[in-house]
Amino acid sequence: MKNKTHQILVVDDENDIQSLIQQKFRQQIRSGNLNFQFAENGVKALQILQANRDIDMILLDIQMPEMDGLTFLTNLAEVELPLKVVMSACGDMQNIRTAMNRGAFDFLIKPLDFADLEITIHKTLDRVDFLRRQQQQLQELTRKLEAKVEERTLALQEREARYRALMDGAGDGILLIDHQGNLIEVNEKAIELLGYDRAELTAMHLSHLHRLEDLPKVMSAFEQIANGRLTQLLDIDFSPKNSPAFPVDISAAAIEIRGEIVVQEILRDISDRKQAEKELIQAKNAAETAAKIKSDFLACMSHEIRTPMNGVLGMLGLLEDTKLDEEQRSYLDIARTSAESLLSLINDILDFSKADAGQLELDCYDFDLSQCLSDFTKTIAFKAQEKGLELILDLRGIDLDTAIVKGDAQRLQQIFAHLASNAIKFTERGEIAIGGSLKTVGDGLQFIGFVRDTGIGIARDKIADLFDVFTQADSGTTRRYGGTGLGLAIARKLCELMGGSIRVASELGRGSEFEFTLPLQPGKWQRPFSLKDYRKPPACLIVDRSATSGCILSGQLQKWGIDAHAVTDSLAAWELCQTRGRQNVLPAFDFILVALPMPELDGIELGKRFQAEPFLQGASLFLMTSIAHQKEDLEKFAASGYLSKPIAPLELWNLLGLGTNFATDPLFEETPLPSSSLEKSRDLEGSDCKFPPMPSWPENTRLLLAEDNRVNWIVFKNACKILGLEVEWAINGLEALRTLQATPERHPYTVVFMDCQMPEMNGYEASRQIRAGKAGDRYRHIPIIAVTANAMKGDREKCLAAGMSDYLAKPVRSAILAQMLKKWLSVTTKPAFHGFS
Repeated sequence: MKNKTHQILVVDDENDIQSLIQQKFRQQIRSGNLNFQFAENGVKALQILQANRDIDMILLDIQMPEMDGLTFLTNLAEVELPLKVVMSACGDMQNIRTAMNRGAFDFLIKPLDFADLEITIHKTLDRVDFLRRQQQQLQELTRKLEAKVEERTLALQEREARYRALMDGAGDGILLIDHQGNLIEVNEKAIELLGYDRAELTAMHLSHLHRLEDLPKVMSAFEQIANGRLTQLLDIDFSPKNSPAFPVDISAAAIEIRGEIVVQEILRDISDRKQAEKELIQAKNAAETAAKIKSDFLACMSHEIRTPMNGVLGMLGLLEDTKLDEEQRSYLDIARTSAESLLSLINDILDFSKADAGQLELDCYDFDLSQCLSDFTKTIAFKAQEKGLELILDLRGIDLDTAIVKGDAQRLQQIFAHLASNAIKFTERGEIAIGGSLKTVGDGLQFIGFVRDTGIGIARDKIADLFDVFTQADSGTTRRYGGTGLGLAIARKLCELMGGSIRVASELGRGSEFEFTLPLQPGKWQRPFSLKDYRKPPACLIVDRSATSGCILSGQLQKWGIDAHAVTDSLAAWELCQTRGRQNVLPAFDFILVALPMPELDGIELGKRFQAEPFLQGASLFLMTSIAHQKEDLEKFAASGYLSKPIAPLELWNLLGLGTNFATDPLFEETPLPSSSLEKSRDLEGSDCKFPPMPSWPENTRLLLAEDNRVNWIVFKNACKILGLEVEWAINGLEALRTLQATPERHPYTVVFMDCQMPEMNGYEASRQIRAGKAGDRYRHIPIIAVTANAMKGDREKCLAAGMSDYLAKPVRSAILAQMLKKWLSVTTKPAFHGFS
């Protein structure tokens, strides 16, 4: 790149200066590095400078005519370039100092020395180049800075445009508020919501938009938001222009804009939500009212239906105790069976209605899971065996040493009842297996229960709808087997209520398996014994035509460490005994369990042959029978004992006498039936309950029944008569109070049974009056037992709140009544014969 020619202006009125310069700098002038212009005074120099702005340097004489150098410098005071070098004659330092103060860069003393002149010119031009480069750099930096500022300005404008678009396009109102509470910006939605224009709003204080009574809360919240301690303010009323106040939810944040902290509030109009909530509350109230009406209707229906059913079943029970010929007893059995079926149907409908209304409740307590399932299977065994079905209890998956759990045993039995009832109904031949397993899951337990049958099965396309209400496999099922289709729906609701689930696997014509899972908790009770307290593992033979039953029994015994073998026919049993006898295993078996009905030889005949064989001498022989089998027939046969199918593990262990007798376990002592819920007392209805041994009631036991229905009174009186007790009758609560008041001091009543729904004074009010001492102080704490047909959630609580002591649901059976009386009276039990078991 060609070097730039430096322009030098020489201002001097002496011609020899011009000659000297042209002579001394001739070569540099010719080469184009330097170019000199000359002016004889300041006036001419100013004219040259106006015409040529590229002058780099000025050599300026101070003493000149027309305009001297100092005046010239004054006129150039605002011009930084060119650099000025002043020349002064005879070293006039005062003028030089004045020139330097007025902008001169350097100075020379006349007469000029060429060497000094050359040095000064080059030094000055170097300085000019340096300053020019700096100026170019500064200009470049300035240009870049201006470009960046412009870029940033455009980006800021674009951002502000986007922010404005976002604000104005937002579906919620947005306010920007400074730290003093003044509105500084709003969006279009806020303008629409508040009814003011932008100018009006940005001239307002936040307090102008709220009702006076809300200001303390609003301003306190605003201060917290500004300090970052609060982000939401819910359900605050805003006051728009010329309109009623409306509710909003506010989402707020403190943000920084242009170095200043401001509060951004986003307003969401919740008027529609408030209206919807109001309508929802109204709908909820209406639904609760409807549910209350439904509940009251169900309670009324329960009372109205169960009351006459109590009379029907009670009278049939009384009639059964009279002398009847065979035809009359047949009619009676049909009537009783029909009445019990009707009662079962009523219970199903009420249970489902309660479940549908969310009125089912759980009552959790410690219980023996094995005993619970064993007791349940006994209650349904007769129905299964009556149809010729083999009913099997399979508890191999439950460790009896740790079978004490906490849960709702009655609801568990209710689930099994619905599943087992279906299994019996839809199975014509074969067997039904009931059982379950228990395993630890985390801190709790998981119970898996099952009911398997060999019945008609279910088509694959019907399984999905099987648990729906009023649903059966097909219309022919309803016609042939009857039923409402509510049982499985109730079972599913109970499983869900207890936190579990239920499922089914089935194949048409090949039976069904229902399996359900429930969470349980470990119980606090501990057994006082071990299930392996025998010295030597005994050997046991099981002879049962049901391979499944034999397999389960042998598996249960083997789980206890017993050498158990199961066979399905007499010949195989005989051959196995002979084989062990030839091996000098004497006796061949320590225990032999023989099913009474067997192919070829029945259990009694086979047992007699076993007893005659030398290699079985010393063996204990037990017969396995159905519940309905006459004990008198068995007592004629010299067996060690007998077991009624289905066989419970605890019964098996106790009967074989392998270890500590279960009769010594306080968990299995006979205790009063729990009556803390309606379902507990209803579980025994329709079952083949055996009456307990006749209790010996306390001397002077005196009972009073308040009941407005004469039939119910007769039923209750005869139920007491069976138990060896008399009961007196009051037709309503008012008469019951009068009867108690008139009682002689020497012979007071000991228990009052109180119906709830009676004319003049109901049972609730009568109980409150008794507790208040209206019947006399001696009766303030007398046991008052509710006897009611009401069967809805809350009925028991309502009875207890009125001062009653306990609760019985109609129809009342003698066995249940006995348990209730034993609970509230100190009784002893007369010895009774229980058979070999």
